[in-house]
Amino acid sequence: MKLILVEGIPGSGKTTACGYIEKQLEDQGNRTKVYLEGDLDHPADFEATAFVSADQLGGLSIKFPELKEKKSFQQYKGTQAGVLIPYYKLSHAGELTSECTAELSKYDVYEMPPELYKELILNRWSTFVEKVRAEDFIVVTDCCFMQNPLTMLMAKYNESCHSIKKFISEIEEVIRELNPLVIYLEPVSIKEVIENVKMQRSPEWFKHVSSYYTKQEYGKAHSLPEGLEGVVQLLEDRAGLEKQLLSLLKIKHAVIPVSVQDRRTEEMLAESLIAAFGSLEG
Repeated sequence: MKLILVEGIPGSGKTTACGYIEKQLEDQGNRTKVYLEGDLDHPADFEATAFVSADQLGGLSIKFPELKEKKSFQQYKGTQAGVLIPYYKLSHAGELTSECTAELSKYDVYEMPPELYKELILNRWSTFVEKVRAEDFIVVTDCCFMQNPLTMLMAKYNESCHSIKKFISEIEEVIRELNPLVIYLEPVSIKEVIENVKMQRSPEWFKHVSSYYTKQEYGKAHSLPEGLEGVVQLLEDRAGLEKQLLSLLKIKHAVIPVSVQDRRTEEMLAESLIAAFGSLEG
């Protein structure tokens, strides 16, 4: 086993689970690398990264001279050639102005049309597999196998269940040689989890989530109300689709029930993993 993927809705305990799994693996003598949601160096996903075609880059370089001759840009030669620009990371390093960063955010990978997004993500996973194959590490990561693709394809574009299932299956096929394990944290009550995480995180976070979930294509097609009710409804629908996806997986997976009232995440992880697989080894 060279890859463990932790999935679940916001607030279900993915970060806690990743930390626990890392400790268990290292206690058994394994070397690990952990990549959490928001990691600017995430090797299997794109965080604040723009995709810009050659023509678009030419126009942007005229307006923003700092984009000229950037050797750090990753060249991409797929159905649409272009460059990948980690704009937030470069901004933090002082290499891009705030105006340039704001402009590049409009070209974020997660703003691309669905088919181009899928192509970029599959290519990213393929590159990731090649890298991990040659390393003596077990990678633990969250969100990038199901949450982020579903947030994009379901919430933003209201793609069909068939299309989403096909895409997740394609990712699964790419990563199968790493003998991955998917751990899915299933809330006993989605509403309870969201009410709890809403209190823990900033008002700006919930405002963004509510707007993203309810004002884009899925929200409009299903007339989701803005606010808690709409967020819970979308996440209940998403969880239903995720359970369908889990039932179709050929790779190992475990479903761990979680509850705000019973935060024994570590104990439940250990019990479920031992029951399903004997240990985290292999």
